[in-house]
Amino acid sequence: MYITTSKTQTTDYIMAQSKILITGALGFLGNCFVRILSYGKSKYSFAGIDKANNVSSLHNAYVSDKFRFHIGDITDKHCLDRIFTLEKPDYVIHTASISEHNAEPKVETSQLLENNIIGTQNVIDVCIKHQVKRLVFISNEDVYYGADNTKGPMLETTNLNPITIDGIIKLSQELLIKAAGNISGLNYNIIRPCSIYGYRQPANQFIPKVIGCIMNKRNIFLNGSGGVIREWIYITDVCNGIVKLMESKECNDIWNITANQDISNIELIQKICNLMGGGWDLVKDEVLYKDANEQASISMSADKIKGLGWTRNISIPDGLANTIQWYQRNAYMLK
Repeated sequence: MYITTSKTQTTDYIMAQSKILITGALGFLGNCFVRILSYGKSKYSFAGIDKANNVSSLHNAYVSDKFRFHIGDITDKHCLDRIFTLEKPDYVIHTASISEHNAEPKVETSQLLENNIIGTQNVIDVCIKHQVKRLVFISNEDVYYGADNTKGPMLETTNLNPITIDGIIKLSQELLIKAAGNISGLNYNIIRPCSIYGYRQPANQFIPKVIGCIMNKRNIFLNGSGGVIREWIYITDVCNGIVKLMESKECNDIWNITANQDISNIELIQKICNLMGGGWDLVKDEVLYKDANEQASISMSADKIKGLGWTRNISIPDGLANTIQWYQRNAYMLK
């Protein structure tokens, strides 16, 4: 079953637009992508799929005459096929995913495999059946944890040996898509962004959690000393990179998207405290869990996508300031 939440679009202008269908449309990246590209006289119309099983995700529901939303599960292939038949998308951006580390409530590995692996294969199958122009899959930096990082920033050609469940699953999804490209002629882009942040990110994620703790004067628990270094990129820069690749002739390849802005967890918290004018005394060192991602700092190269003319526009200070201001105006998102 699926539910449609907007009026049918009938104007000649709308009918002439290319349509982008986003899986995981209520998620952080999928939702922001639709909002950013819908502003003004967009050359795209949008459809979205999300199973909407998290009440907080409904805060991201977006109502627009350019966007038609369906409640559906990518593990239900019949449901997917019905939605594709109705929407006839030109492009599909596959963001629907469950992370072992961030899932709330926590899920079993078997559930991760069903949603992410079986769900991705279903998306691949309906893309092939309905002859979409391009499938854009959003992977992430987890695939690089376990790779040799002594030879400089990670390239798209780096030999991978993921050591986390999330990394193994993401790499498996990538391989399924590559196989479909080789066997069935599916055109695709695989995108590996670094850690993404910005407005509308779920409250359980690192940066919104720190902002929420400071706003509500709750302790900020670091996992250890906070010395792990990560690369961060603002949401709009990622969305611009997706569009750059989707509109290019480049397909059937892998692309890193990173701003090359390395910062340790503790330094990031200090920057947020400085911008908010308090919270330094709330930081507590405590080993909360053992996480393989905490064992190494990963640096990625964005030279390949920069060759297409993409560049990051938002620095960490500006991005954090924008994010803090948004959550201060929309405190309900941190509950």
